[in-house]
Amino acid sequence: MIRLNAYSSGTASWYPNNQQLSPAEKNACRDLHSKLIDFVEKCLHPLMARTTTREMETFTMHDHAHGLKVAHLMWHILKPERRELLSPGEIGLLITSAHLHDLGMGLSPGERRERLRPDSDIWDRVDSRSAFGRSLKGLIALSSDPDISDAIKAQAVQQVQQAQEALLCLDTRERHASAERYWEIIHGLENAHFDDPARIPDIRSALSFDGDSFEDKLIEICVSHNEDAYRLLDRDASDPGRDRFPTRFPIGCSVADKCSGTGTCSPTGRMSVVIVPELVTCSKRIA
Repeated sequence: MIRLNAYSSGTASWYPNNQQLSPAEKNACRDLHSKLIDFVEKCLHPLMARTTTREMETFTMHDHAHGLKVAHLMWHILKPERRELLSPGEIGLLITSAHLHDLGMGLSPGERRERLRPDSDIWDRVDSRSAFGRSLKGLIALSSDPDISDAIKAQAVQQVQQAQEALLCLDTRERHASAERYWEIIHGLENAHFDDPARIPDIRSALSFDGDSFEDKLIEICVSHNEDAYRLLDRDASDPGRDRFPTRFPIGCSVADKCSGTGTCSPTGRMSVVIVPELVTCSKRIA
């Protein structure tokens, strides 16, 4: 964000020859800087608190501090000369992917109810013939049996809830990095802005620079954080002649996220996670 702020004031440029930015470009950078701060602080940080509660409380801390740490590591993983060429859109991708990539691990009360509906596909995970499946079915029947004592019924209800939490934990962990889950989150934020525009920023305006949206690439970067590193070298599914991540998009989220959890990432300037010809991916060393 410091770099983007420098673009706003005209004290830095993302052009290779350090070409001065026009007044329109500086205004566009100033606008993006302001909208990113609003989006992260008013939307993403509060929602990230959900990723450390209830069904996900036994996992690594994924609150807003995790997003800040990932963004910090993404910046330091880049070679210094590459940082100077980050476009405003790339900076927007770096900031938003750092905070959005794990947001799918938090469930709202409505999402919890939806996933636990009798017709939800979450129950496909439960083999009715297994010991767990038979026990869960018996507990559900016991919790609504009018002929048993309230004490036994309360114990059955508690055990059903514990089983549901375990099932939600597995389901949420596996679903959180899918494109479908990220779109659910984005559409939810769009609806929240529509319902209360004074309190909830417009997500669409925060995910574009000077009218050029980076929303689709943001989703793809977030999905990639849960994939093996070699997948970052894939071709574009819609256009095999192009790289999945063209030159203009940094994709350090995957490595930075893993480093933030282990504390073993020590950026040396010899490893890059940007898909560009002169800077190879995290799976290859730079000579």
